[in-house]
Amino acid sequence: MNALPPLRDLTVALAGPGRVGTSLARWAVAAGARLVAVGTSPSGRGGELARELGAEAVPAGELASAGLGLLLVAVPDPALPAV
Repeated sequence: MNALPPLRDLTVALAGPGRVGTSLARWAVAAGARLVAVGTSPSGRGGELARELGAEAVPAGELASAGLGLLLVAVPDPALPAV
């Protein structure tokens, strides 16, 4: 079985730092990607993950995908239109 290629040249941001988003972000970083930003909720959710993985905590409404290799969107389906 072939292994997936490393993600070392991939820059990633995360919208939705819940359980699924956090797991995906940690997986990407473990595979070599660089997490550059985590969109935080008004309650500040996501800030701890950003600090842990060396990313910037950004208010979710200000999260931008320009210049990124991947924007992970891990929000509940009803929240997608707002994202």
